[in-house]
Parts: sequence; structure tokens; C-alpha cells
Amino acid sequence: MMIDEVVPLYPDRPSAGGPMPFTVHAAPNEEGLWDIVFRMGHSTKELTCKLNVDKVPMAYLQERWENTRNYSLFNSSLYIRKNINGRGETIGRHKHFTLHEDGQITVVELDGDEARSRMLVEQFGISEEAAFSLPPDDPDSGKSV
Repeated sequence: MMIDEVVPLYPDRPSAGGPMPFTVHAAPNEEGLWDIVFRMGHSTKELTCKLNVDKVPMAYLQERWENTRNYSLFNSSLYIRKNINGRGETIGRHKHFTLHEDGQITVVELDGDEARSRMLVEQFGISEEAAFSLPPDDPDSGKSV
């Protein structure tokens, strides 16, 4: 979530933490755990993470983690985010997202993998050798934003 602070979790009331535009909100839910709402760097929408299960065995966590190899959106495209002077800069799904300090988001379509590589060098400080040796993004990975 990249907010550089801990969000307190209270069983009886909502809480929040982190500076704008990265503020994370947490609220107790009906399972006695929390719903956590935050902004992803590669989407124009907030995400609600519902914590529904507590005290699960490590084997369950490992199984769930391994299962993400089959469906994670991070498997088919590069995602990179950097917080720069109060804004979040992200490349993902063939787009460049800027989450501004006031919470507004601008999205610029990247014209191919060469444009992505050039931005990785200029905006994110990735070496040219690394940026231009990355495999191309999956052409279908950008259709769900």
C-alpha cells in the first residue's frame, strides 16, 4: 500500500492512516475483522480488501499464495510504482497512472513496449539495459482497467 506508516485497527470504530493520496481506511466488519480500503497504483478505482478469516494455518497461506500463479494479473504485465513528491507514479497494463496529491488520477496510454521502456528509464531510474530487455506485456492484460 506504500503509505509509510501503520494504520491502527480498532474493533469498535473505523480508522485511517497515511497521507493523501495514499490514505488507507479500515473499518471493523461482521466477521470481527476489518475491511481495508486503499488506492491501487494501477487502477482508477479503490480496492476493498475484506479480511474474513483469522488464525489460519501456514499451509493454507502457502496454498493460496501458490494458487496466484494461475490467475494473478501481475503474471502477464510489468507493474512498477514509485512515490514521488506526494504523488504516486505507476506503470501497469500498458498505461502510466499518476495519483495526484489531491486524489485525482490521470491515465496516459503507453504506445507499446518501447514507450514503456523509455518511461522506466526516464521516470523510474531503471537502467536502459534492464528496461529494454524486459519481455513484452501480454496484449490482453490492459483490458480490465
